[in-house]
Amino acid sequence: MTTSINRQEYYSALGRITVSTNHLEHWMRTCLLIIHGPDIFRFLDAWLATANFERVHQVLQFSFSYKISDKPTLEKFADICKQINDLNMERNKYIHSQWLFAIDDSFVIRTRKLKSTYSEHETEPSVAELNKLADDLGIVHKKLLAFINEVFPK
Repeated sequence: MTTSINRQEYYSALGRITVSTNHLEHWMRTCLLIIHGPDIFRFLDAWLATANFERVHQVLQFSFSYKISDKPTLEKFADICKQINDLNMERNKYIHSQWLFAIDDSFVIRTRKLKSTYSEHETEPSVAELNKLADDLGIVHKKLLAFINEVFPK
């Protein structure tokens, strides 16, 4: 008996990852507003208008370390930033891949050319692991915002 995968579940999970990443990027920009205030943020927001996720994350890290010198606070922020970076790398692995569904929907393969070896890497990811990544992106954005609001109270 052939197992059938549900393409819609994969499409939905990949969409959740994309939207969750966009949501996280929005909140990283909001953190820049909290850190710098509206005047400097207007400049940063215009400067970052065409920036990718990674650049926004870098500017946030620099901005935070520029404003804060307390070592335990910097370490806690570094931990959150590492989580964000790891999740973004995981996200890139899925979003910048080629997805191949069998004609009879008996399997799905994610394939990605690896720049370092010029070879292809294939996996059969589950919908559950894709949804977990989307959930983890949501968790880290809430953790980031709560931390920033704690460090920079209104």
